[in-house]
Amino acid sequence: MNMDQHFTLGSSQCYPEGSTERREYDSLNLTNEDFALKYYGNYPEGSGSRKLYDYYSMDIQDYLIKYQTTFDLSNWSSFLTKYVEPLFDGSSIDIYYQYIEKVQAPFRPDHRVVEKNKLYLETHNEFDQELEKFFAFLLSTQFFETYNISFEDWISSPNWDRSNAKDGHTESISELLNYKYGIKLLKVLLREMPWLN
Repeated sequence: MNMDQHFTLGSSQCYPEGSTERREYDSLNLTNEDFALKYYGNYPEGSGSRKLYDYYSMDIQDYLIKYQTTFDLSNWSSFLTKYVEPLFDGSSIDIYYQYIEKVQAPFRPDHRVVEKNKLYLETHNEFDQELEKFFAFLLSTQFFETYNISFEDWISSPNWDRSNAKDGHTESISELLNYKYGIKLLKVLLREMPWLN
């Protein structure tokens, strides 16, 4: 897997295998952006399809302002509680690793480097405490070695979250953090990373 094989906000994966929508999506050979712009513009306000249409058709700041109250951070919070916080809260590391094995998590963070990573990340004033811990966790999972990219290059990359740079917005992590409400969208997108699922 390489750095270009990241997810997008909406993709063929959001349609069940064998469904009419999935067959149509696959047969059209459209990017996620083209598909959303072609088919979702007339969906009602508040629907997931309309939100996806707006994501591709609106200026990113306008999108963030419109949807900032609807970003669901429950998956983000749950992930932090189950997989990230135990590395920092003094929990038994043996119990943590037993849990990781039991749930067959696709990652195994190295608890010996997490705290050192967090101290390094504290030099990034743009990160809140949750992001510091999350990135310290991610740095300990071999993610960056697998993709052969440095943390600094990754947070500056416009392709950090999608497989096709022309597909949707191309804001880097650093850029998203400069937008009002950008941190909310960032947390939703980070939680959807295939590396973590």
